[in-house]
Amino acid sequence: MRESTSGGGPSGDEFPNRDVVRISLRMPNADRVIRKFAADAHIEELYAFVECYDVLQSGDEIIDVHEPDGFEHEYGFQLVSPMPREVYGVKAGGTIKERVGRSGNLIVERTDLESDDEEN
Repeated sequence: MRESTSGGGPSGDEFPNRDVVRISLRMPNADRVIRKFAADAHIEELYAFVECYDVLQSGDEIIDVHEPDGFEHEYGFQLVSPMPREVYGVKAGGTIKERVGRSGNLIVERTDLESDDEEN
């Protein structure tokens, strides 16, 4: 499961003496989530956190699952800063601090809705 790479619980308190960045996320359901991440964490850690957020909040047992060889995960959303508008894609790489800075306000925009509409 991807949550194992997301740095632990949703508070980010596991980094008391490390360089951290503060990220405020506006989720698709309009909830605001504020969390600290290690500054040197890859941008995909932020994506993994968003992807697994509902599971982490539910308190359900998390089963350790290994991805198959050659598997490349595709996220059904993108992280966007509203002003100036910039998409922080996973494929561009980089750390959260390099890409977003010391703090950021990001919107989680669903990208999987278009394909759902086409199928109906």
